[in-house]
Amino acid sequence: MRGLIFLSRILHQGGDNPCGNAAGFPGMVRTGGIVGLFLAVVLAWMALPVSVQAYVFYEREDSRTPAEIRRDEILGLYEGYKKLFFRNVNELTVDEALQMLRSKKTVLVDVRDDKEREVSAIPLSVDTETFKRQKAKYTDYAVIVYSTVGKRGGIATKRFEKEGSRAYNLVGGLLMWVHQGQPIVDKSGPTQRVHVYDKKWSILPEGFEGIY
Repeated sequence: MRGLIFLSRILHQGGDNPCGNAAGFPGMVRTGGIVGLFLAVVLAWMALPVSVQAYVFYEREDSRTPAEIRRDEILGLYEGYKKLFFRNVNELTVDEALQMLRSKKTVLVDVRDDKEREVSAIPLSVDTETFKRQKAKYTDYAVIVYSTVGKRGGIATKRFEKEGSRAYNLVGGLLMWVHQGQPIVDKSGPTQRVHVYDKKWSILPEGFEGIY
């Protein structure tokens, strides 16, 4: 990049002094030769991979914190799954879910497998089988559905909606829940262990342990 700027200055000087004398450019280099050199550099630049060009032009330190980078990664995964599997389902962010949970007419449904729930779960959530057995009880309830990152939750939300439930998928699932500082529990009480289903989803806050 500096080379291009330097050459552009040379061209400018050469234009001011076509003879290319010492006042215009040290070394008595003629303008025609400079133009040829400049074009060669431009062509070489164009041949570079786009990633290299982007690095030169846009190099800057990422101002996000490690926690923000992880949260953005979770949301990126969620949005990708949403486009593929559950475009139009209702959804809630963690903050919106917490607000809804203040109502007595709200139930949290964990659609993960039993082995995942044994590691940890959101307090007072019920598994899918319990929800199905007690469906009559939850007829007029808002149903907040969650999974690890939201993929299975979104698919289940879509199904629950078709079955008549007022269901909402939790954006970012259990991973976003813990990133927002919300508690999870196992049989003994509060924990920082999370079954992340797969290594690629082990995107947890500092101090948490991913199980898969």
